[in-house]
Amino acid sequence: MPNKINKSSDILARLLKENGNFPNHPDYPLLIYQHAFLLEGDDPASFIERHLKKNRWENLWRNGVLEHHHFHSNTHEVLVVYRGKALIIFGGPKGSEQAVKEGDVVILPAGTAHKLLQSKNNFACIGGYPFGKLYDMNNGEESNPEQIRRNIKEVRLPAYDPVYGENGPLFEYWQ
Repeated sequence: MPNKINKSSDILARLLKENGNFPNHPDYPLLIYQHAFLLEGDDPASFIERHLKKNRWENLWRNGVLEHHHFHSNTHEVLVVYRGKALIIFGGPKGSEQAVKEGDVVILPAGTAHKLLQSKNNFACIGGYPFGKLYDMNNGEESNPEQIRRNIKEVRLPAYDPVYGENGPLFEYWQ
């Protein structure tokens, strides 16, 4: 069976509050599309990469999630799990723990902290950014938190939902 998109993915949405030195996004919730990709074919990572690029999420990488709290103040980010499963904490040290597995898509609005807590079955994901934006790296120890908050508020909406395209559910949650 080939790789394909699940047109009826369940969506979890969590608006994460500021958490100490981790601003999170004040208006847009973290989105998790559960089992959005049905991955049964050969080379699921390449299939996902082609799909993300079609929807203008680029500057792609393959790896895992960093094992320390971090966030990007100048861009949104997508993570697509193509192998294994993981437990990730979102929002900073007192944030929300969420299990993700193969086929899940995590859409992090700018400012959303994330950290890998544990992984299994050779966990791997693809990350990307709308418009191929080059991301900054913040760890909660920045000297100008007000500038970080301004950066987050200025990040524009992506042109397309990374999975469902122009009219995807991202735009229902991020208004």
